[in-house]
Amino acid sequence: MSAGHGGRRWRALRARKLAESRYCEACGRLTDPSVKALAPELDHVDPHSLGGPPTWTNTRVLCHECNRSKGAKTIEQWKPIMLVEPYSW
Repeated sequence: MSAGHGGRRWRALRARKLAESRYCEACGRLTDPSVKALAPELDHVDPHSLGGPPTWTNTRVLCHECNRSKGAKTIEQWKPIMLVEPYSW
């Protein structure tokens, strides 16, 4: 079973994480799949492009707007105005 982004484990992790969180972990807004800016997306805390693993502890739910703003930056490089404390595992 592959742990990569195309594997069953990754798809299951993504589905579970998106189902369990209804709020953006950066801005605190309620996510809404019917509104593009608020659509929930899975973000890598440590970006995948920089070697971040596709694991439960390295992912979080962000709204589309925050995830696009963050891009492939680390949290230290991207410090949005936080309305809520990021969820810590």
